[in-house]
Amino acid sequence: MQMMHPLARQPAPSPTLRAGRPCYHLPMILPLTEPGYYVGWGTLSLINAGLAQTKNRSGLLWFLISLFLGPIATFLIVVLDPATPAK
Repeated sequence: MQMMHPLARQPAPSPTLRAGRPCYHLPMILPLTEPGYYVGWGTLSLINAGLAQTKNRSGLLWFLISLFLGPIATFLIVVLDPATPAK
């Protein structure tokens, strides 16, 4: 029976020898190819767009910014003062 790594979805790999010592190669825990990563990032961008609109800022612009900056954009939206509408 193979041992399972506690955080991975696949069996723990058998050790290979490197410099005479066993070396384990563990799989990445959350690879960027997981669909949930993109769903969560997109959801955060939508939330940021709505939050930006409540502060009189462009929702589309902040949605696009959030696609690249993610949680940093959320922080910026919360910290920046609301925009004053043009008269």
